[in-house]
Amino acid sequence: MYVVVAASGATLDPALLDECGHWTASAAHTTGPVAFVAAPAIDDATTVGLSTTTTTLVEGGTETHSHAATFTAYLGDYVTFVTVVSDPGSPNPQLGQEFASDLLVKTVSALRG
Repeated sequence: MYVVVAASGATLDPALLDECGHWTASAAHTTGPVAFVAAPAIDDATTVGLSTTTTTLVEGGTETHSHAATFTAYLGDYVTFVTVVSDPGSPNPQLGQEFASDLLVKTVSALRG
């Protein structure tokens, strides 16, 4: 899990939501389709959600699968995001997309005091 808050005047360009609705992330032996998902509504903020399930090819042709959900809030003077990545080998229950979404809301609330 990653939570970041940074001073930034960045904004979300709404055209990107249409132009980049589906894309693929890849690095070395890992690839995964990325798509927008419903983001939480936060007063006076623009929010966006992204989700992917990646596949990594390992020795002998075996595949491992991980899931990542990222939710971002653009707050005028700040931008904050929460990313939750599942570990395919973890014996613990996975934190789902809803957890990441709820944590973004709580992070913005804490930031605003």
